[in-house]
Amino acid sequence: YNNTNEFNKYQKGSSGLAIIYATNHFGIECNKITSLSKLNEELKKGKIVFAAMANGIFATPWYNHVIVLYGNDNGKTYVYDPLTPSKNSKYSIDVIWSQRSVDMDDLKGGASFYSLSPSINWKINH
Repeated sequence: YNNTNEFNKYQKGSSGLAIIYATNHFGIECNKITSLSKLNEELKKGKIVFAAMANGIFATPWYNHVIVLYGNDNGKTYVYDPLTPSKNSKYSIDVIWSQRSVDMDDLKGGASFYSLSPSINWKINH
């Protein structure tokens, strides 16, 4: 936060570079997800996925929003929505992918979705 302007200093929200800077700072691997097949693959591996969303279930036409995904249970993933806990539930991975953000600020890092390592399984088992 203190070493960059990518975190909500001048307006609400953060750019797509914020997750890259934050994960680098804390020694967490951050990988771009640029296809639905890669999203499915990363979720099946137990990776936590940071997802910038556009208009739809989790965001409005005027307000993009980030959610966290984990797991792949027959095409559904668990969503953690830090803004609206009542939306924390399983959702279709296809639907989530279709509502991903394509906003220029969200895409600053090269993608709107990123998988994070270590995986959730590693955290549980260690």
